[in-house]
Amino acid sequence: MWKSSCRMREAPATAGCCRLARYANTPSDVSAPTGSSRNWGRPTRPPPSLPTDSTGKPRQISVRLQPDYLTHLSTGEQLDWSAWRLTHGRTPCSAAAGIGQPQRFFAMLQQAGLVLERTLSSPDHHAPSLSALQTLPAGPILITAKDAVKYAPPHDPRLWVVHAAPVFSDPAWLDALEALLQDRSAALPHNHGDRH
Repeated sequence: MWKSSCRMREAPATAGCCRLARYANTPSDVSAPTGSSRNWGRPTRPPPSLPTDSTGKPRQISVRLQPDYLTHLSTGEQLDWSAWRLTHGRTPCSAAAGIGQPQRFFAMLQQAGLVLERTLSSPDHHAPSLSALQTLPAGPILITAKDAVKYAPPHDPRLWVVHAAPVFSDPAWLDALEALLQDRSAALPHNHGDRH
């Protein structure tokens, strides 16, 4: 069994680094602690192979976010992205975000087919102010779920919260990785009380 532990009495260069502590009945192919080696307690066997393509090269995966569904902030009504676009997508819309990279939020909406009449950005952790929202056109205003929790009722009836979902370039890659990890876990010796 492996346990993560942090040793705070180390030299400043390694202070706060998490290390692996080894207990009885662990695999025999794990290196024993040696002096101040930074590989202390790490397995010496090679890591499991990643899923590969037909040429034997590791398959690569990318992820992007896309709108999944929206919640009307004042009523709680939920619509999936397609239904929302049918109902509201032809109306001039705006988007507002107080996140680290608001342009990514705006770009996600545009890539999903929405034409934004105006955008409003605020610093990270600061939802756009109510007075700033009042300067936006009369149509729907799309905001992030992170910003939605910062607004107290009564809510501006134009506010819709966008809930995004990840889309993977190769969903089968995740299944292949899961199968690989399960095979790897099954090959490890287990103690009676271990959970895997």
